[in-house]
Amino acid sequence: MIRRVEIAGLPGVGKTTFVRANEIQLAENYLLVESRSASLFQIIFAQLLRLVWLERVLADKKFAKALAYRLSFRFLNSWKPVLHFDSGIVQLLLEHLIERGTEDLDLILAVYQKAALPDKLIYLEDALPAVLARERGRPAPRYPAIPAYLLEIRYKEAEAVLKTHLFPVIPYVRAINAQDRNAILKELLP
Repeated sequence: MIRRVEIAGLPGVGKTTFVRANEIQLAENYLLVESRSASLFQIIFAQLLRLVWLERVLADKKFAKALAYRLSFRFLNSWKPVLHFDSGIVQLLLEHLIERGTEDLDLILAVYQKAALPDKLIYLEDALPAVLARERGRPAPRYPAIPAYLLEIRYKEAEAVLKTHLFPVIPYVRAINAQDRNAILKELLP
């Protein structure tokens, strides 16, 4: 039974835009989770997870803190499946790889093997020039300090790491063009 679903994709691909445009329909079938709405229990759990496990294993303390916080959402109790968008651990790894590169990748992947990966991953894709243009055109781009040529390289490398190392261990992965709203809904709705 699929309990945890995550929508992931490069920054600027349209994940949040898709979910916002289909929020009512999705909310009928899922508990929609954004990482901005943690309960007190989740905050405490994240602190414990970070201190007891992740900071002992991972050199990057900022990443350990972010991963602990996102893992705390894995234990939400819901009668509906949970849909993570902009809050999932696959998305966190993707963004970390874009920002920091593959430093400590072996340690991170070892942690991910023990983490609560999603049961189903919908990975949104689009033409890289279009994604990069949308990301750079945001009022507050996520990576303003990374030059455009390097950002394109990092986007490609980050996706390659996910597809090589993470996708094979997630039970169900479907890559879909972000512009194909009907295909995405077909994957998400019964």
